[in-house]
Amino acid sequence: MNDILVVEDQEFDFRIIKAILEEKHHSLTHATSAEHALVEIHRHLPALILMDIEMPGMNGLELCRQLKQDEYSAHVPIIFISSYSDRQHIDDAFAAGGVDYIVKPFNKTEVQQRVSTYLMLIEATHRQQQISTLKDILLMTSGLAHELNTPLGNCLTASGSLEMQSQTLHQALNKKSLTAKALDSGLQKIDHANTLLMRNLLKTSEMVGEFQTMFNDYSTPDGEAINIHDMALMLFEPFTYQSYPFRLSFDVQGQLHMDHGSNTIQRVLLELMANSCKHAQLEPGDNLDVVLKLEQRGQYAQLIYEDNAAELSAEQAAQILSPFYTTARANGALGLGGTRIAQGITLLLNGSIEVQALRPRGVRFSIQVPLQSQSGSPNRLQAGARY
Repeated sequence: MNDILVVEDQEFDFRIIKAILEEKHHSLTHATSAEHALVEIHRHLPALILMDIEMPGMNGLELCRQLKQDEYSAHVPIIFISSYSDRQHIDDAFAAGGVDYIVKPFNKTEVQQRVSTYLMLIEATHRQQQISTLKDILLMTSGLAHELNTPLGNCLTASGSLEMQSQTLHQALNKKSLTAKALDSGLQKIDHANTLLMRNLLKTSEMVGEFQTMFNDYSTPDGEAINIHDMALMLFEPFTYQSYPFRLSFDVQGQLHMDHGSNTIQRVLLELMANSCKHAQLEPGDNLDVVLKLEQRGQYAQLIYEDNAAELSAEQAAQILSPFYTTARANGALGLGGTRIAQGITLLLNGSIEVQALRPRGVRFSIQVPLQSQSGSPNRLQAGARY
């Protein structure tokens, strides 16, 4: 069953469409005006919209343009239904963003086939998104296996060394040929192997822990309302007491309130700041500069986060959100920070994120998230630096 919104001010025409489409077991919602349609769309996003052109107040063409300018609804196909059959009205409908045009009076077979075609295209798109998500999961799993291979290999080497030294000491003890020098040498080798074993077990535990944390933190969206401005100020204050110079520039256009996502936004902001501190490559006398800009854009909040922590190439910036990619592996970084940020923004908040390298040094994260919960909206997750 697919949700279809019919925007039609004439009750008689709606009843005809209803009878035609319910024959194919489609679920319909009726809006009698453009204004009514906007309310219904923000209450629940339909899979497909059938829309009349001539209506009281805002007409169908104006509503279509408005919906196509809003990222929340831009992907929903709109089929125009109208009694006008002239070329100008049809051209205007397609120019406004419509994908098809059905002329009244309705032909049952035509309406059913055209609606079915677009619903099948929508289902195909959803399946492709599922395949893409599965590929991401496989990539993560493959990356984890690759990252675990080295410490686990070291653990096996250390374990083998412990076993060999233990056997050597036992044999010497049984033969009563164990000297103090041999015992001391054997114990040193055991200590060395034990140190290697513990270090790599801790590394393995850290990797598994980060992997579990990533899925636990971002597995369930939270619905608490937040004021992004107040939260950001509260979260960033402790970082001003770091041992190196820290400067925060805060540019906010008014108060930004979201009706959801408090825990997710908090985790994303903390992850961004932690990454800046972890990757900072500062010369004596330099400051770690962080710029945070918040602005409302229609039904979305736009968050721009910039720092001057490190010099990155465009190619490096394009991989920041990829699993297990890091420029600080020598410092023990696992490369999951960017992935956690991307998951929080895209999978839980139905937002988007883009990464750009700055010159001469630094990186910019451009984040856009809906102010209102969009649990019915499909996730937008794409490869590269844009998610």
